[in-house]
Amino acid sequence: MTIGLERLLRHMAWANQLTIEHLATLPEAALKSFATNPEWFVAEITHHIVDSADAYAFRITGKHPEVSGESIQEIGKIADLEVLAKQAAAIDAALLESAKLDDELLEFKNYSGNLVKRWRSTILSQSIHHATEHRAQIASALEAKGFKPVNLDDLDETGARKTLTRADANLIFFYPGKCLSNMFPAAFPSPLATRATFNCATHDLRILSRNDLNAGQ
Repeated sequence: MTIGLERLLRHMAWANQLTIEHLATLPEAALKSFATNPEWFVAEITHHIVDSADAYAFRITGKHPEVSGESIQEIGKIADLEVLAKQAAAIDAALLESAKLDDELLEFKNYSGNLVKRWRSTILSQSIHHATEHRAQIASALEAKGFKPVNLDDLDETGARKTLTRADANLIFFYPGKCLSNMFPAAFPSPLATRATFNCATHDLRILSRNDLNAGQ
């Protein structure tokens, strides 16, 4: 097996969802938090992460990922995060899928109107670095205004990794080198997850959402 970007992309998708999930637990005032620039606040940064990911996917594939809504959801209130989370999951899944493409040198005009050339792999790598940078900014902005920040220690490769699919709240956890028991009724607190199953052969832990359970999965 060769080393690729797939695990980093899965980790990015997990970290993006965990960040949005954390924001949904905070008071609405937290969305306006900023560190030094009042125009660069949490809601704006969070939207920027997803909107930029959409742009990266477009640069790599030539088309925008299919998402709900006509555009990336602006965040004016906590309730808006639900739509943004679904959009982020779809876009991050598209970026993960693009890792299967051949690495080609792409030519396009940047935002300044200059013609540039970039390898697909460079753009895909940048999408990961970009999201990481701005999640850290969100944590700093929240802490600066006295709100509980995202725990960035939980977003590293030493912990459980959660890979998002296009299915609504269908979460896959991976624990390397461990075989755990089959059922985890409350091991991972989440308003979306109600039951989990672990496959000891593949080391995949599947968290089933209420939607999954209602559908009989």
